[in-house]
Amino acid sequence: MTKELQPGLAGLEGRDLAAAQKLLVALFPRTAAVFGGRSERDDGWASEKRAASEQYFDRFFSFGIPVGDLADADVTSMLEALSASTPNINVEHVKSLIGRANAQLFLQKLRQHATELDAVAATRLSAFLGQLGGSFPEQPGNLMFDPHNQAAMVICDLVRRGGTEELRLEIGRSAVDHAEPLFFGAAVLRWANSSKLPESNEKLLTKEHIDDLFKRLAARIVRASERTPFFLSATPHPALLYSVWADYGDLAALRSHVGAAIGDDPDKAMAFLRCYTPSATWFDRGPYDRIVQIVEPQRLLDLLKRKFGETALNADPDFLGEATDEGRVALFASTNRSIAAAEAKAKADAPRAPNA
Repeated sequence: MTKELQPGLAGLEGRDLAAAQKLLVALFPRTAAVFGGRSERDDGWASEKRAASEQYFDRFFSFGIPVGDLADADVTSMLEALSASTPNINVEHVKSLIGRANAQLFLQKLRQHATELDAVAATRLSAFLGQLGGSFPEQPGNLMFDPHNQAAMVICDLVRRGGTEELRLEIGRSAVDHAEPLFFGAAVLRWANSSKLPESNEKLLTKEHIDDLFKRLAARIVRASERTPFFLSATPHPALLYSVWADYGDLAALRSHVGAAIGDDPDKAMAFLRCYTPSATWFDRGPYDRIVQIVEPQRLLDLLKRKFGETALNADPDFLGEATDEGRVALFASTNRSIAAAEAKAKADAPRAPNA
């Protein structure tokens, strides 16, 4: 028995002790393991508003809603307003609910209560959440509990509220067409592309619909880039935006846009490279291929050489400091040499056609 339970059960014997243990297990199923039984998993405790739920525990031992918590009534009231024929609710109202607690708690409650929304309400809420992408912080390395990814998953839940393929596509469009910042739209589509319908195990959205949504996002990316090139601004995740543009937009236009923005300026060439190398200690073929898909590698190397010198291009990246521009340049140049050497070897090893 744990030391936390001992004081409460001290002095109890026989049927009294058994009754107390039974009550504890009923209220807090995981205590069953303490008394020699099987511990239950958290299976719907929050949706049932049980004391065993981490979300509701404090409410059973306080008067009112604890500070930093969010009342279920506020969430259900918002969802009911969204279902009205003329909803008296806007994105600022939804944002205020996030501000009362924290993004993760808001999203958890949304997932609990949004399962019965109709397609119209789901479309409206999807648009609001898309606009509030910046309100959900990213927590790199914590994929499933990252509020940013959880928000994308909630939108996928909303897409499921569409009873037909066309309705699901419409709900998805509402999120993508309003997504801010733009990279949040890409996050939503990545989750949607891997999500399935629970009833049939079919894809949540068809490949054609996913492509349609990515093309819509690419068009928004192109329009936004007309103001200032992403790699020369504070736009988050510019490399991801360029990838969507390259895959679902006009690649030639992207090359022209980035090439003109870099011009003959080594500092701008370095700014572009920096987008793909947030750390100077790791770099693989994926980011390299994305870079040279847009800018010819030798042109980039020539510009970087003017800024850092020949020595930097030939340096061993393993001995350079973390997240330094010199380390980034060394990694890119080293990867370029390795690929060139591998291609030369493959060409030399290729069987030659016999002489006629």
